[in-house]
Amino acid sequence: MTDSHRLDIVCMATRRLDNPLPTNVQHLMRRLATRHQVLYVEPPVDPVFLARQPRETLRLCRRSASGTPRIVTPLILPWEQRFERLEAWNRHLILRQVRRAMRQLGITRPILWLFSPLHAWVLGRLKEGQVCYHITDDYSAMPWVTSEALRREVREAEARILNAADCVFVTSSHLARKRVLSGPHIHIIPNVADVDHFAAAREPKTPIPEDIAVIRRPIAGFIGAVDNYKLDLDLLRACALATPEISYVLIGPIGWSDPGTRVDSLALPNVHLLGQRSFESLPGYLKAIDVGLIPYRRTAYTESCSPLKLYEYLAAGKAVVSTDLPGVQEAGELVTVASDAGEFSQAIRGHLGDSAELAEHRGTFAAQHSWSRRIAEIETILATSIQDRDR
Repeated sequence: MTDSHRLDIVCMATRRLDNPLPTNVQHLMRRLATRHQVLYVEPPVDPVFLARQPRETLRLCRRSASGTPRIVTPLILPWEQRFERLEAWNRHLILRQVRRAMRQLGITRPILWLFSPLHAWVLGRLKEGQVCYHITDDYSAMPWVTSEALRREVREAEARILNAADCVFVTSSHLARKRVLSGPHIHIIPNVADVDHFAAAREPKTPIPEDIAVIRRPIAGFIGAVDNYKLDLDLLRACALATPEISYVLIGPIGWSDPGTRVDSLALPNVHLLGQRSFESLPGYLKAIDVGLIPYRRTAYTESCSPLKLYEYLAAGKAVVSTDLPGVQEAGELVTVASDAGEFSQAIRGHLGDSAELAEHRGTFAAQHSWSRRIAEIETILATSIQDRDR
């Protein structure tokens, strides 16, 4: 796509741009912003939240550098859950702040890019020229959907977005089939990884952080949020007990999306929970790991996941052992699928001592699933959609 076809995008984001656990929304919008104009609307904040998190106030004053998304973090009124009328007021406040930023950037008819059915209320209020809906999860099966009434509300909101959408990106064919999505505007766009970043794990000059360097090898590792609704902690415990000669290292925050997460069962001599580490440091941690793990529960939610970590592990040249999930099947024989703790433990042991040639093969495969290729694919789809609209 040439400079003359620069796009104006307003993204209603589900996470802060600088979230330490970046997902496809941050990766995608950061890269699109190098070639297009992206207004990145973060989840709103209120004065009570800012009073409890003073550092967040500084974030509101930050400037966006050239070639990066322009960030808007809407300031809203507190206690919306207590007072029903505040929801309408807060939506009005969000729109005012987004429209002001659009005027400053000269955006008039943007592509409205939505990642959550909770943003269905924005439709038609920003004079958007196109609507792009990016489905990354089975939203009605997410842990915050705690009742049938809420599940129905989520599905109805998503139906409104699908009805208005010019482009629908879905991260897995399983998810598309589950939603019975079809038609020329439906595009299967699996998640990918920052392969150049994680390929540094195969470089001799990449240092191994001290906190993992002192852990006994071999190491089976997991990188990501340690949340009970997604991670099978019982499976990990059983593996650790069955293979005491292997160290299990979990790198990521505990209870990030599931505050009820308890890790007491993992208090074993060969299990190490290192906590959250910066995205920049992760290649060094992966360098120390022998086998990458995706020990997810089998639920309606995880069956629709397209794990970013799959390609991160492969880019680092690491063997991958995973629960049997549709989202890992694209990697074929490069992923060893296990159905229980016995198979999981056996698979981990089986990959110890894998050859350097196999590590290179994994990295080569991951390079075919890079963000540069994915962005080019998305730009082509958007260009075609715009041409169809303008005919």
